[in-house]
Amino acid sequence: MIFGIAFYSYTIGNMTNLIASMDSSSEDLSEKISILKEFRSRTSLPNRLFLKIKRHFENNSKNESSTHLQDKLLNDLPIVLRSQVITCTHGKIIERVKFF
Repeated sequence: MIFGIAFYSYTIGNMTNLIASMDSSSEDLSEKISILKEFRSRTSLPNRLFLKIKRHFENNSKNESSTHLQDKLLNDLPIVLRSQVITCTHGKIIERVKFF
């Protein structure tokens, strides 16, 4: 029973943390878009350019969060495992580099 309570608490805590991080990233995106809308109204920015900038913000916000999570994951790994991951992903480039 104690194991069940601990597992439930751990699961609820992780889910809450995940939802909170998703909310903060979507909040940042909506803030950027609202600032962009305000800028468009003040400067009569063409709608086509506005949509391009908006798509840029939307695409980069998704990439930023995943890149940040990947960096955090790699930084949490021990050095040996991290070097193995780097060798596996960038091994061909590393082999081509001649030091001497």
